[in-house]
Amino acid sequence: MSGECRFFLTEGAEHWQLFTFVQNKNDASIYVGSPSFADIKWLTVGVHPAEPLRILDSPGGGKLSLHGTGLTHVRAHDGTSEDGLVFSGNILMGAGNLGVRHMFTVLISKPEHLPQSPAFNRKSDQSVHTKALLPHVFIFWAVPATRKLTVEVSASFNAEDLESVPPESGWGTFGLALHSVVWFAYRTKHMQRWPRHPQVCFHDGYTVPMLIGTSEGGCRLEVRAPRYAFDGAALSIRV
Repeated sequence: MSGECRFFLTEGAEHWQLFTFVQNKNDASIYVGSPSFADIKWLTVGVHPAEPLRILDSPGGGKLSLHGTGLTHVRAHDGTSEDGLVFSGNILMGAGNLGVRHMFTVLISKPEHLPQSPAFNRKSDQSVHTKALLPHVFIFWAVPATRKLTVEVSASFNAEDLESVPPESGWGTFGLALHSVVWFAYRTKHMQRWPRHPQVCFHDGYTVPMLIGTSEGGCRLEVRAPRYAFDGAALSIRV
């Protein structure tokens, strides 16, 4: 498995780059970059339900750093971190063991970046194919790549939040150096208009933030407790 992967969204013959994932094989830390990183609006939820939702700007270009120790933060290219975007949480590696954790949830803005090195010029490039270029929410997890797994992801929704039942959704996996990244994509009602900025939420790695459309241009944030189930070589994730 490669320690680096570019992640694309494909419609027809066009492949737009959304993210780059890089993993350090020595300590399992994962670093996530994006061509639209400087435009991200970061949604933060507190440890306690009474703590208000906050929306913070990116510190310019940079990356999301998910350290093997469980410390996760947004770091600018100059090395500075935003105090409001630092969380301790579930480890990726500790005492020789690898951990499972939620990485981040994102409502993407309209993709525009076509890299100089086109998609699939590298063996590790991955892409999600869509019939129509529309806003989607992506959820990403890191799962130890200690054995080959088949993965199934499902989510529960209120029927009134959906355009169709079952909802438009899909999932897949790709490998890094020590973990596999599992992604789940979905759409709800009121996701016809592209947000001006990508909306990204990460927290402690245990809980999973989900974005549900409430009106055109509006969403609510729900924090779910995921269920992980292993059955031999099969992994089921339910949120």
